[in-house]
Amino acid sequence: MVKVITIIGTRPEGIKTVMLHKKLSQDNGFEALLCSTGQHRSLLYDAIRDFDVEVDIELNAMAENISMADQLSYMMKHLQLIVTEHKPNLIIVQGDTLSAYCGAMVAFYNKIKLAHIEAGLRTHDKNSPFPEEIHRKYIDDVADYHFAHSDAALQTLLNEGHTTDHVHMVGNTGIDALLHINQELEKGNLSPNIELQNLVNTIKPKQKLGLLTMHRRETVGDKQKEIMNSIVTCADKCDMTIICPMHPNPMMDKIYKQYEEHPRIKFIKALDYKSMIWLMSQADIIYSDSGGIQEEAPYLGKCVVVLRVLTERQEMIDVGNHVLFCKDSVLEDSKRIIGQGQNLVKPYGDGNAVKKIVEVLILS
Repeated sequence: MVKVITIIGTRPEGIKTVMLHKKLSQDNGFEALLCSTGQHRSLLYDAIRDFDVEVDIELNAMAENISMADQLSYMMKHLQLIVTEHKPNLIIVQGDTLSAYCGAMVAFYNKIKLAHIEAGLRTHDKNSPFPEEIHRKYIDDVADYHFAHSDAALQTLLNEGHTTDHVHMVGNTGIDALLHINQELEKGNLSPNIELQNLVNTIKPKQKLGLLTMHRRETVGDKQKEIMNSIVTCADKCDMTIICPMHPNPMMDKIYKQYEEHPRIKFIKALDYKSMIWLMSQADIIYSDSGGIQEEAPYLGKCVVVLRVLTERQEMIDVGNHVLFCKDSVLEDSKRIIGQGQNLVKPYGDGNAVKKIVEVLILS
């Protein structure tokens, strides 16, 4: 029996690991525990509720939200207590968050095998995204299983010297979750937020519909205002209304207040995962600094204006499906990709990543 602890803290982590945790829980060869550090508790629970999964161990990292160093100290201490109590054979982390980094370091310090989902992402700029670029590099340095989500990520890992017996191309578990929830929406087994449906119906088909999400630390300040000014100009020129679900990051509050009266922007409360997927499917264009949305959008037939200087998902930029934000060309870029989308490149797997990961873990 292999005892596994999967560590999550944010909504993307939960979405991208919940189906794997569920699969491991159903396999007689594994004893699986799900541990939440409590980074984004409300968003996380909204996300995993529709997968019929419960958290086994819960921390409260947001109570230490004075600084990243305070949160790191809290997580390291409490994750060590959990490891000491439960004595896992394997720890699973996803992506590049502070929760993933702390989980990886605790695994390393205790000589516990570590599996890294979504391994191999790089921009090669330590400040973009910050602090995630350093987190994911260090996680890969100590991981025993590297589960790459794309051919580009796989090649990065091999170039860095990770051996082929440790590196596995599986696709992204987030696409497994996306396809599952979207299928349930199409079947009518799940429904999006009714207020959201009503709002979308007031916009379409009279106007184009845009979706905006923005939450990254490096975007805050003058860059954020530059992006917002450019987006509302695009909305005016394209006869478009933008819906913006508000991220609970308090650093975003100032920009929300500056534009809350603008007729082209509709700010709404943060959405549960199924409602967000539905809204993405309805949008004509997406503006976002989210890594997950860059991956999910093509599977829903949507293009993204990526609100960053660099992206670790360069393959979508290279084929012209997504574009990096540039204030001098964003209007032309927006016009080109609005509504473009049923035959987009889909490089992040076929929706069977969970199955492939479990097969690797069983064989090892």
